[in-house]
Amino acid sequence: MGGLLELPSGKVEPGESMDAALIREVREETGLDVIRIETYLGHFDYEGRDGLKTRQFNFVVDVASPEPISLVEHSEYVWASPKKDLTVTNAVKRVLARYRELHSM
Repeated sequence: MGGLLELPSGKVEPGESMDAALIREVREETGLDVIRIETYLGHFDYEGRDGLKTRQFNFVVDVASPEPISLVEHSEYVWASPKKDLTVTNAVKRVLARYRELHSM
C-alpha cells in the first residue's frame, strides 16, 4: 500500500494455527522473533491485491529484541508511538485506538 504505513501481516497456511502463522509472518516480514502473543486487538476486512476479501486479525506481541529489522517484502520501516498521528488506513487507526484504550498510553 504505497505511501501508507502497514502492520506486519500475512496468510494462515493450510494446517497452520493462527498463532503459528502470526509468529511466522512477523519473522518473515521483519526478522523479529515473537516470544509472546499478548493481546488480541480485533480484526478488519479489506480487499486484497488479488481482489479477494481478506480478514486481518491484529495482535500485540512481545519480541526477543526490537533490532535488527530485516526487510524482505518492504522497502522501509518505522518504530512509531501509537499516540502519533500516522499515515495509515482508517482500519489501522481503529486498531491503534484499541491498543491505546487497552494500554492506557
